[in-house]
Amino acid sequence: MAGNKGRGRAAYTFNIEAVGFSKGEKLPDVVLKPPPLFPDTDYKPVPLKTGEGEEYMLALKQELRETMKRMPYFIETPEERQDIERYSKRYMKVYKEEWIPDWRRLPREMMPRNKCKKAGPKPKKAKDAGKGTSLTNTADVLKKIEELEKRDDGEKSDEENE
Repeated sequence: MAGNKGRGRAAYTFNIEAVGFSKGEKLPDVVLKPPPLFPDTDYKPVPLKTGEGEEYMLALKQELRETMKRMPYFIETPEERQDIERYSKRYMKVYKEEWIPDWRRLPREMMPRNKCKKAGPKPKKAKDAGKGTSLTNTADVLKKIEELEKRDDGEKSDEENE
């Protein structure tokens, strides 16, 4: 229980030799200026190739990028909404040109198809209870109702009798 009461050897929290100094050695001087932003480059970058071929390839690359951005399948990152909406931005619309792919260059799996119904058992039609009797005229309908009422008069339910 003696615990660190000031006796014994001083305990260092780190090893000075691990840092690169030995006992009694002078510490390095204080640096008063900030370190450089970028280290010095020992090797200079290779100069860009210039010529008609490189300019043509650069123009092709830029045209391809612009074409890909104008396609309807290009997903843009949503703009951050500002607190104040500008009048000019509200009515500014971006019209994308319709892109029709050349299906000879793309796989058939990517080509959209209309879904067709698979051939299977045909649904059975419900059979009519009274075959051959079609009630088209209002007179036929009224006759049918009167016949049904006559049948029902003979058979009255218990609720009607009470």
